[in-house]
Amino acid sequence: MSYKSVNSLSELISIAEQQDANLAESWFERVELIKHKVKFVKNRPRILCLESIDPIVVAGKWIPELIDNAGGEHLLVNSTEPPTTITFNELLASDPDGIIIAINGNSKELTRTQLEMFIHSDDWKQLKAVQKGHVFVADGDKYFYTPGEGLIETAEMIAEILQVNQFFYGMEGQYWEQMPVIL
Repeated sequence: MSYKSVNSLSELISIAEQQDANLAESWFERVELIKHKVKFVKNRPRILCLESIDPIVVAGKWIPELIDNAGGEHLLVNSTEPPTTITFNELLASDPDGIIIAINGNSKELTRTQLEMFIHSDDWKQLKAVQKGHVFVADGDKYFYTPGEGLIETAEMIAEILQVNQFFYGMEGQYWEQMPVIL
């Protein structure tokens, strides 16, 4: 079985167990640490993770699970569901507390450049996440979309973004960054 067929963290760890039990145990422990540290988080931010902004595509598969494990609530797509294209009105209606944008195949820098064209528009400025500066760009080339070790690191990155007071993996600046407040 291949990592390419993975739709969830449990599948990833199950496949890893067949190939390398020590690696699977390490991955499991890293994920469990995140889940344990956010177990008592009371305010779970409502998060959208976008894998494209033109058109707007909400990330699916394992991403909702990673956000849930990190103490957030992923909107519009449930775990293991495929990515879903939505309209801007659907994005506006969901009014997320935060938005993580990790464009599939893009570096953080390229994503930030593409986002600059959209985020200053009057439409984007209506979003609470934009107004509060809760928009994050991340490296979608190395993380988020390729099963394997990168998914475990993506779980850690999302935890670092959502629970800044509980997690520090040193990824901020290098693999993700927070966009400034837009008024």
